[in-house]
Formats: sequence, structure tokens, C-alpha cells
Amino acid sequence: MAEVSAESLVLRPRDFIGSAGNRSTLPAEWSPNPSCQGVCDSGSPLNSLLLGPSTIQPTTMTIEFCVSFCDMQGYSMAGLFGAECQCSNVFNPLRPCFDPQPIGCQFRQDSIDMEFGSGQPCPGNVLESCGNSLPDASPALLNIFFKGECSILWRGGAKLTSGSWRLIGFYNDTVGARALPHNAVDLHPGLPRGNLTLESCVAACSASGFSLAGLEFADECYCGDILENESQPLIPVSNCTIPPNAGAMRCKGDPSNFCGGPNLLYLYSLNGTGLTSLIPYGSLFDGFCDDCVEFGVYI
Repeated sequence: MAEVSAESLVLRPRDFIGSAGNRSTLPAEWSPNPSCQGVCDSGSPLNSLLLGPSTIQPTTMTIEFCVSFCDMQGYSMAGLFGAECQCSNVFNPLRPCFDPQPIGCQFRQDSIDMEFGSGQPCPGNVLESCGNSLPDASPALLNIFFKGECSILWRGGAKLTSGSWRLIGFYNDTVGARALPHNAVDLHPGLPRGNLTLESCVAACSASGFSLAGLEFADECYCGDILENESQPLIPVSNCTIPPNAGAMRCKGDPSNFCGGPNLLYLYSLNGTGLTSLIPYGSLFDGFCDDCVEFGVYI
């Protein structure tokens, strides 16, 4: 595959040529204009372009089914690969093999007066394009739909995992209305100030039976089981990246990592809280992309 710059994936719907026969009715906030990406055989889930749950529907897969499947689980990207649907909240930062194919997922009949693509009809609706997963596809095609205005790139600023804990995202927080109610200093045993690391924070919360852990202001750790005081995730900024977190501060006990910032909570979770993580749960992904901490473009 040809090398692709990060900017080539920072695309708005106006940059996309709609896929053939795409008359789908999608859930609110989902764009009807997808991005077609050529992909090669990854050989491992760790190398997939989209990281998240998937499902295979050999006879009933449609665009609507795939988008609804991902939307109901809290994901913002839904990719169709023949009879398979793949979900994700961020493109894989490990730079898997891919290549944008602007009209690749189109059908011949929808490409009058232009080069036609090689889209594969969806098993459940032959008027829709489900990318192309056929053995002779060159390249294989992933037809990706987005919730919102653009795809999401990872630009660093936090560890994505710590053991079985996963980064959920970056949340607002205030002194008078904490997102997580329990300060780790007050736990039994408490977590002393002055040497905070991601690992010590999640360990302290786990030891006290909590399933959520939040790091803030370089040396503060908070625990809980649900988000309180209507704390909300920071939304992607206008250039379609996860917020760069200019206020992020290095951890007091680990300057190679970041531990939130002023009123900026880095939220981590164990499986089972109902919150959607950026990286899937499961031992296969433990320690995933530990080198993706520093600010930069990872795609």
C-alpha cells in the first residue's frame, strides 16, 4: 500500500463521493457519506484499521444494520467488509496497512462518466455497498461510516491501557462537583500524594473495589463506579482529532506519561461499566501501543 499522510484521513463528508445505492436511513448524527479504505490482510486484530467489536451476518448485513450495531454500543465509526461489520472510536494508531480509495466502494452503475469502483453488494441489500471482502479483491475494501463530521485520529497525550484498565477519554471536572467522588488519598489504604502514576492510581481504585479511575492535575487520583455531576467528555475539535489537551501535565511519579491537567480528568475503566473504551478489553490488547503517549500523529 502507498504511504498515506494523516491529513488524508482528516476528511469531512463533503470530501466523500457517496457509495453506490446509499439510500440508507441511519441513526441521528451519522453521516450518510462514507470513506472507502483499501486494506490488506492484517493477520491479527491488533493490526485492524478499526479497533472494536465486530459481527458477521452472512445473509442479512446492510449499512443500516452495521451502523445501528456500532451506534448502540457507543462507537463512532462503523466499517463494512462484506458480511462483516467492524466498530471503532479511533483509527488504529499502530499504522496498519491501508490506502484511501475515493470511489473504490462504488458500483459500476453509479459511476457514469467516471472510473467505476469495485464495491461488493451487501448481503442484505444489493443496492448498498459493503466494501469488498472477496478473495480476488485488489485491494480489499472497507466502507466506513462516521457519527459526526469526521473520522477520529489518535494524537497521543495518554496511555491507552494499564493492565486490564482502558482509557475511556478526557472529561471535564471541577473542584466543587467532582466526576468521581472518592479521592484516592482518603481510601484505606490511601494513595499518598507526590508520586502519582497511572498504575498506582488504577491499583488504588481497584483495591477498594472501584471500576472507574481518574487522573487529574499531575498528582490527583479519583475513584468511583459511575460518573457524577454530569461530567462530559471533551468533544473532538474542529480538525477532527481527539482534543490535544494542551493543559495536560506529566505524572508526578512518571514523567513519561500524562496524568490529566487543571479541570481535566483522564478517565479509565474496567470492563462492565457500560462506558465505551478507545481500545478493546481483553488480554490481547493489554499494553497496547504504550509508545503512543507522546503528542503526535499516530496513523
